[in-house]
Amino acid sequence: MKQSFQQKNVLDETCDIHGCQLWLTQIPIKNKLEEIKTCPECTKAAISIFEKKLNSESEVTNQLADTYAVFERDSIVSGKLKDKSLKSYEVRDDIDQQAINFAKRMEQFYRQDRKGNAIVTGPSGVGKSHLTYGLAKFMNEQFKAYNNPKSVLFVSVVSLFNKIEESFNVDNGFSKAKMVELLTRVDYLFLDDLGKESRKDGNKAKNEWRHSILYEILDNRSNTIINTNLNSAEIKSLYADDFGNGALSSRILEGVTGNSFVYPKGTEDRRY
Repeated sequence: MKQSFQQKNVLDETCDIHGCQLWLTQIPIKNKLEEIKTCPECTKAAISIFEKKLNSESEVTNQLADTYAVFERDSIVSGKLKDKSLKSYEVRDDIDQQAINFAKRMEQFYRQDRKGNAIVTGPSGVGKSHLTYGLAKFMNEQFKAYNNPKSVLFVSVVSLFNKIEESFNVDNGFSKAKMVELLTRVDYLFLDDLGKESRKDGNKAKNEWRHSILYEILDNRSNTIINTNLNSAEIKSLYADDFGNGALSSRILEGVTGNSFVYPKGTEDRRY
C-alpha cells in the first residue's frame, strides 16, 4: 500500500480549503487499484484528528483501569461537597429519612448490577447534591469493600461545560472528546444540578451545543444518577428541540420508574 501512495501525480486542481494542489494517487480497494484525488493537507489533518482520538481513548482507558480511584481523582465537585457523606446527612424529619432510605436502596440496586437511571428532584437547597454525592461516595466504598471493580464519577454539569469551554483556549485536560469518552464509559455517572447548564444564559446556540454533548453521553449509558430542580414535565420541555423531539429527555428519564425521589415543594431549605 505504501508503494501505491507513492505513485502520485500532482494535478492542476486545488483544494477548496487549503488552496494547495491535489494529488492523484492509486489506492488498492478490493484487490483493484483505484485512482483517488486527495489533498495532502486534508489528509494530514484527518490523520491528526484520528491520532488525537486514539490518544484520548487510551488516556481514558488508563484512567478507568484505576476503578475506585476515579471517584476521588476525576470527580468535578465543589469544595462545599467534598466532605459530605450519607452519614453527615442530617435527618430532621420524615422526608429526610425517606431520602436516606432511597439512597441506600439505590446502592443495593446498583450493587446487584441492575440497569436503569435514577433521579432526585426538588426545590433548591433541600439537600439533593449532598444526598447524591453521599450516595456516590458510599457506592464507591461498597464496591471496594466487596472487591467488585467499578468506576464511579460525580460531575457538576455546569462546571463540566465551563471546563470544556476553557479547553478551547488552553490545554486544561478537559477536552470535549476526552470528557465525552470518560463520562460515557464510567460505570456509574452522577450528574449534579442538571438543567442549570441550560439556564445559565440565553444563548440558544450554546444550549443546543450543550444538549448535543449530553445526548452523546447519555445515548450510550444505562446507569446515570441525576439530581435536578426540574420535574419530569420541565425536563421534557427544556430538552426538546425545535420540532418537539424528546430524544434527550427520554435518555435522561430512561429507567427511572421506581428509581426516583421527589422532595416536596415545601421542604425546608437546608442552607439557612
